[in-house]
Parts: sequence; structure tokens; C-alpha cells
Amino acid sequence: MMSRYVKRLNVRLIQLTTSARVNQLNMKKPAVKTTQSVDKVLNILAHFMEAGRSELSITEMSQNLKMPKSTVCRLVKTLQDKGYLAQNPHNGKYLLGLKLFELGSQVPHIKKLRDTSFFHMEQLRQATESTIHIAVLDNNEALYIVKVQAKATTELISTIGKRAPVYCTAVGKVLLAYLPPQALDHILKNITFKRYTPKTICSSTLLQKELSKVREQGYSVDNYEYQNLCLCVGAPIRQNDGQVVAALSISQVTTEINTEKINNFSRLAKMSAANISRELGYSDSLTQGVAFWT
Repeated sequence: MMSRYVKRLNVRLIQLTTSARVNQLNMKKPAVKTTQSVDKVLNILAHFMEAGRSELSITEMSQNLKMPKSTVCRLVKTLQDKGYLAQNPHNGKYLLGLKLFELGSQVPHIKKLRDTSFFHMEQLRQATESTIHIAVLDNNEALYIVKVQAKATTELISTIGKRAPVYCTAVGKVLLAYLPPQALDHILKNITFKRYTPKTICSSTLLQKELSKVREQGYSVDNYEYQNLCLCVGAPIRQNDGQVVAALSISQVTTEINTEKINNFSRLAKMSAANISRELGYSDSLTQGVAFWT
């Protein structure tokens, strides 16, 4: 009698243990599924940058990301409902929504840079009749975060949120030049040089010589290296501890590049960057609130 009771008890214990293990496994599945969904959503958003196009269709996203069309459709609908994607009513394709801009604009150091720099950038635009940029270093690339477009000029290929190579742009050279040696070495080892124009720097040795020159003179020059007929001159923006946190540049489409123009642009770029640095808490002999546009 006791033996049969013990057997039944053992069987019941096995059933309870098995049931508990099954429940435990089932509890883990949603977490894994949720993580996979988040990963897919982020891949969809990132693909707009990687594809280099402002609008993409469901089919294009499905094919490029190798996701089932039904999955892409479901995730895109959710992103659209939340404002992270928007749909072009004329062609049915999707583009990044304003919610992403709202989020990005609230990144603390970016917001402070943007708010601080606008006045100085506008004055610099008027003084040079050129387009003014500010960029930061992100994932070994220059990321444009502020742009003040010249009123009468050929449109440049830069846009806010666009990334650019660090080795052939004025902002990129500034951002590289003031990095700690170890951080600079890491980036140089991972650069894949691409020739955009006949003047593009395409070797680590030449780039390091160029960066030494930037540190020595306090400004950088992109002499038709990234975009044909586009001259850019850059200068460093520093925060209160002296660390370079961003680069400012003057960009002008021109067929004439001469020493006088470069000297003038470099002087104005350095003054404007110094004034922005002063408002960020940095102070030295250059940051005395120079009004260069008078």
C-alpha cells in the first residue's frame, strides 16, 4: 500500500517538475522574440542611412534586409504609427519620421552645441557668403549636426544627419587631429580609403602629415578632396576642459582657390569656433568674444 503511494507521489513530482521546466522555457521565449523584434526594427531604421536614399519601399527593405515582406510590413506599420517613419502619399514609399529628429535634437551635448552655435554660424555665413557646418565624431566618421546654408550657392552634398569620411573633409581632419594618440591610431588602422576626387588623400602616411599640419596651424583645409569645386576650411570647437568636441567649417563652391581666400576663411573659422568654445566654457587668448563680422 505504502509502495503504491510512494510511486504515485514520485510520478506527481515528476509531472510538477516537468511542468515547471516547460513554463520556465515558455517564459524565456517572449523575451528572446522581443529582442529579435527590436533588432529588426533598428535594422530597418539604420537601413535608411546605409542605403543612402531618403525613401524606401516595403519590397526594397525586405529584399535588402533579407526579411519576410510580412514582417517588414508589420514593423514598418508600427514605426509609422509611432511617428518614426512616414509614408509618401504619392509613391507609397517610406521615409524617416520627425520623431527621430525630435529624439536626436534632445541629445544633451548635441542640443547645447546647436543652441550655442546658431548665432555665430549665421554671422559667419554672412561674412563669407558660404555654407557653415558643425560636425562631431561618431563611429569613426564625421556626423553633421548643424548646417547654415548660404543663400546663393550650389547645393552641397552635406545634410544634417549625414556622415562623411574623416580623412578628406575639413571637419573630419579637425576631429582626427586633436584625438589622443591611441584613439587616433585605432581609427587610422580601420580607415578604408576611397578616392572621391583626384585630390582625395588615400594613404595613412599622407593623412598623418596633414593632421600634424592641422595641429600646427590650428585649422584644416579640404581642397576639392571630397567634392569637386568645393573648398572647405575647418576649426576646432572645445568644451570647458579644452577637449575638442566638434569641428566648424566654412564650405564654398568655387573655381578659385588662393592663399588669400584660405587665410581669410581660416581666420574667420578660428574666431567663430573660439567664440562658440567660449560659450561652452572654454577660455584662452582667442576666446575673447571677437566680433569678426564688423
